[in-house]
Amino acid sequence: MAEIKVEKKKSIWAWVTVLIIVIGIGIAYLYYSNLGERPVPEALQDEKVDVGLDDGTTLEGNIEKDSLQVKADQEVAEYISYVMDKNRMGSDLQYTQNALVQLYNTIQAVASVHHMENMEALGSVSADVKKVTGTTHAPDSLSSAIKRMGGSMVKVMGEIQQQHFPDHTSKITELEGILQELDPNRKVADQKEKVVDFFDRAGKLLKEMNPKSSV
Repeated sequence: MAEIKVEKKKSIWAWVTVLIIVIGIGIAYLYYSNLGERPVPEALQDEKVDVGLDDGTTLEGNIEKDSLQVKADQEVAEYISYVMDKNRMGSDLQYTQNALVQLYNTIQAVASVHHMENMEALGSVSADVKKVTGTTHAPDSLSSAIKRMGGSMVKVMGEIQQQHFPDHTSKITELEGILQELDPNRKVADQKEKVVDFFDRAGKLLKEMNPKSSV
């Protein structure tokens, strides 16, 4: 009788192992390819983050503060440069009158740096400055204007000094003393030294009251 050969069956476990490996590779591929496409959690989608500074101010607030400082530096520099012409001060009526306007602008800028631009005393000075802008006083009435408006401006400077520069009281007193000696009924040319001294000292004090001034 012829020998009957028996064909051995191949093991099924080898195919199962191959199938598991293929499935694993497919899952790994899908997982890593989708990592960059994860949606942002709803809780964070509408959230805004403020850029803060060490002192607690926002970046926008700091930019505004810097712009006020730049403005104050500019006004102080322009004023000091303007009143340096001692020959014209007191002799040239329009030049002297313009010094009053420039002094007001400088005080206003310095007050803004200290967040005191809304003080009542500064508002009253503004009304007087608008009256003199574009007009020229008579020689005698200009002395009166300097005494009156200068007094109001020194009052504003005094409020800034009291809150931020307590050691500068004597300098405010000096400005008040100069104005007190100014005769409102005499021509400015006859009181030239006092007029020059007032504008000069006012500029020096404003420079000191302008924080971090680069002038």
